[in-house]
Amino acid sequence: MAEATAIVVCVDSLSGLFDAIEAFFDSITSVNFGALLIAVALHLGNLALRTRAWTNILQAAYPRGPVRWRDVAGAYVTGVGVNGFVPARGGDVVKLFLVHSRIRGAAYPTLGASLIAETVFDSMIAFLLVTWAWQIGVADGLPGSGLFEFSWATGHPQIFLTVLILVAGAVAAALIIYGHKVRAFWSRVEQGLAILKDRRTYLRRVAALQATGWVCRLLSAIAFLRAFHVDATLRNGLLVLVIGSLATGMPLTPGGLGPKQALTVAVLSSQGSHTKLLAFSVGMEMAILLVNVLLAVVSVRLMLKGVRLRDLASHAKEQRAAKDHDLGDLDDFTTRREVVPRDD
Repeated sequence: MAEATAIVVCVDSLSGLFDAIEAFFDSITSVNFGALLIAVALHLGNLALRTRAWTNILQAAYPRGPVRWRDVAGAYVTGVGVNGFVPARGGDVVKLFLVHSRIRGAAYPTLGASLIAETVFDSMIAFLLVTWAWQIGVADGLPGSGLFEFSWATGHPQIFLTVLILVAGAVAAALIIYGHKVRAFWSRVEQGLAILKDRRTYLRRVAALQATGWVCRLLSAIAFLRAFHVDATLRNGLLVLVIGSLATGMPLTPGGLGPKQALTVAVLSSQGSHTKLLAFSVGMEMAILLVNVLLAVVSVRLMLKGVRLRDLASHAKEQRAAKDHDLGDLDDFTTRREVVPRDD
């Protein structure tokens, strides 16, 4: 039922996307380009803050580095640009691949865990925003409300418990057979989450930056509303962030195109005509997509300047051989500790 509902929501939202694009081009001559430039500048500020926060997370995971901000920023914005064209957040894979090639001794489980650490604060803010939207009654009856339906499991308890027991048994067997590899894997994951162990450092070097980034996102949303002549209030700006959070939870299309337009019309229905809201939603997404793609192209050119594909393939082969040679080597976090002799 949930899968069918998700497909119906996606198809319905995509069917209205062409109308949204047509509405945008019909209203493009009336766009306030001054407000549009301010919105884009604030979007860039948010990206800069987020890349700095991820850099700090990676520096905590690899304290012996070097972890350079320009390398992390290049990987991050390239991934963001790819997400505009590839569904299911495929750009995150690109982020990991690029940053892996820039940090000596980096392991993919560690880098993947660093992205989890990077989303902790964002998830909390997104949850608060969606809860607020439901509290004020704006999100009632949104399309896709049946995506979190669990009645099948409660209606078929025996089948559900049997499947649960079989899955748990398979996991236990895998842990017994591949215990040493599992321990090595989780050690790498723990390394990627290292900054969360120091609450003060996390708040100062990650959460504070991301909080400022959310302020930039809010101000950017308000500026986009003003650019497309939708009532640019604080409430509407927050609702735009709610729409973005909900669309991120359903990454069925590149950049959330389609679902975002459907959500915009549903949530902001009292703030303007159907055509005006569609023009705003598509205009904002197209402006952000264009900026993200340009940043991605520039970043890739700079990061791969002077690098040949043959060299990249050779580097990947050498790393694979090194890992096969020493499976017990967890990574720099554990192997580079200096042993200090004791004076007995």
